[in-house]
Amino acid sequence: MGTISKNIPDEAILKPRDFNLKFEVNTVKPYSSNAIKINAGLAKDFNNDAYIWQPPIDTKGEWQTIVIPFEEVAASYKTALTLSPAGYYARILFHGGGDLDADIAFDNFRIVPKTIKK
Repeated sequence: MGTISKNIPDEAILKPRDFNLKFEVNTVKPYSSNAIKINAGLAKDFNNDAYIWQPPIDTKGEWQTIVIPFEEVAASYKTALTLSPAGYYARILFHGGGDLDADIAFDNFRIVPKTIKK
């Protein structure tokens, strides 16, 4: 993934409880079938037992910000997060037994502090 894979702050890897995973989602029609698995912050290999974000979601064609505590994402992995100067894996998987009938868009994934220090 190149240089963008290095955008996760070291502090988020060391103290995931202090950060949120945020992203925007837009559904043109309700998304109500398969689960969405999220990988973010893994230093080695993809993890197929990633954080699971469950439908349904219906934004009615509008962009909506989703906020997930990063400690929930980190806790879903079988191994602890570790610092990686080389960068981190990130991916989204649509997963499940149902037919994938989706009109869904994602944008602007980021891991940010829960509170901004002044």
